[in-house]
Amino acid sequence: MTRRASIAVASVAGGLILAWLIAPLVFLHLPNDRARIGEVVRLLRTHPRLAVIGNSVAMYGVRVGTNLATPGQLLSESAMIAGELRDTKTIVLVVTPWQLAARSSLNAQGWNAWWMYGLRPSEESRALSGMPAMSDWRERIRSRWIVRAAFESLFARGHAAAREVWMSREAFAVDPHQRALLEAIAKRRHVVVVLAPLSPIVRAHYPDISLHLENAQVLDATHLLDAGGFRDDTHPNDAGAAKLTQFIEEHL
Repeated sequence: MTRRASIAVASVAGGLILAWLIAPLVFLHLPNDRARIGEVVRLLRTHPRLAVIGNSVAMYGVRVGTNLATPGQLLSESAMIAGELRDTKTIVLVVTPWQLAARSSLNAQGWNAWWMYGLRPSEESRALSGMPAMSDWRERIRSRWIVRAAFESLFARGHAAAREVWMSREAFAVDPHQRALLEAIAKRRHVVVVLAPLSPIVRAHYPDISLHLENAQVLDATHLLDAGGFRDDTHPNDAGAAKLTQFIEEHL
């Protein structure tokens, strides 16, 4: 190998090593649609006595205790968070019909985000949530997706999000896997499950919603708010959030 080729190879290797070393720092500072996870990981370490978990409906709609909800949070992620709340007296889990009705699993980027933002779940939490085996060296390499996501987030600013369309009616049934996951969470922690408020258009899409769990108290808030309590089809506005928060507090 010539001297020039050796220098080129060494430069590439050095660049890869440097990228690997600074990956956590880069991940923390690049904007992306999973950045809320970093805040949730920090809040987990405060050992809250009362915690709220769930997707963006919970994130925007509940103002009690410590809010650990994230946009698009899957029940598998909720299970992982609940598993880490060993010192928490009560967990409020807000669930939506679309979470309950369909089985879903977090993709590699999703698990990578939790890891890169610093969460190291216990074996119990990993088993409960179905988190795959992970190691720091591998996750640092996988985290390169954050660069592309940061650019996408940057260029997406200022563009209106696509409006959700709720057409006709959909027969509602809780997916067996999701039900088993909820029961497993409730066996390990004191969990109050809240059926999220639904706007009139979403209630028309899901006309018959019910949930019964053996191990958890279930609060039905699906009819709590009228159209004036929502900022869009699914998320409560400030007035709706205040009413939902009061409803939860009255039943804790």
